[in-house]
Amino acid sequence: MLELFASHTIRWDYEIIVVGDGSQDQTQEMLSKIYGIRVFRNESNLVFIASSNRGAKQARGEYLVFLNNDTVVTPNWLDALLDTFKSRPDAGLVGAKLRYTGEQCWMTYN
Repeated sequence: MLELFASHTIRWDYEIIVVGDGSQDQTQEMLSKIYGIRVFRNESNLVFIASSNRGAKQARGEYLVFLNNDTVVTPNWLDALLDTFKSRPDAGLVGAKLRYTGEQCWMTYN
């Protein structure tokens, strides 16, 4: 998923916060070597919502997007989501279309 961020041009500034949920593999060490990603590790599996809350507390931006590790984003997905707040200033929440194909969840916006 992180490779897709790098391959898609995004007009907005963004930060990436990764919360490792009790993983015992080398993910933490690999991610800590990538410039611009902030990594936090839970000692045990706290599940998605608790890990999301932990990441949200660390966020510095105005908007939050929560993605699971198996989500695949498509071109312009983030721009389209955030542009909605410009065109609809009364919006408090924006969602994307999720398509489940086999093992992955594709996030699109049209």
